[in-house]
Amino acid sequence: MNPAASSPGDDPLIGWSGTVGIVAIVVLSLNILMGLLLSTRYNTVRRWPYRRIPLFTMHNWTGYAALAIVLLHPALLLFQNTVRFTLTDVLLPIGSPKQPLVNTFGAFAAYAIVVVVVTSAYRRSIGRGRWKLLHYTSYAAMPAFFVHGIFTNPNLDGEAADLTDGVKFIVYACLILVSAAVAWRVRRGIRRSRPRIA
Repeated sequence: MNPAASSPGDDPLIGWSGTVGIVAIVVLSLNILMGLLLSTRYNTVRRWPYRRIPLFTMHNWTGYAALAIVLLHPALLLFQNTVRFTLTDVLLPIGSPKQPLVNTFGAFAAYAIVVVVVTSAYRRSIGRGRWKLLHYTSYAAMPAFFVHGIFTNPNLDGEAADLTDGVKFIVYACLILVSAAVAWRVRRGIRRSRPRIA
């Protein structure tokens, strides 16, 4: 066997899994940003960009797309031949052969996203109050998927993640955007909840 071919970083499926993971973070970030706008009843006709944009539909479809991409990300690891991941390692990665702790953050985020998307599909039968509480799971998923995205070494070669890798800056940009949007949303909520003094 060629030693170069046995290096985890050279396995194309490991590379694809890493790329899919980055796409997942971008799509999830877009979904969260649209969700925050929807939570404020943002009107795209009266405010920028001053045209009708189907935010609700886009939020739903990016949620479904994010779920599919998030599930594909670890599934690719089952088919590569360099680092042996079993189905148990993917579903419960605390004992996975590489990066068990950081992969556990990723699994937690994935399960939270499954809860959010599946309960959203059944929100009418669940009831708005219960659905809304379950939808807040997305706020728990956010830090978990950013921790996973930042501290995972996509090469699975046993080394620490290179935090200055150019691809990581996509994750940092998403983190900054989502954090700023959450802070804006919280501030807006606090201002609206203050009693008005005549």
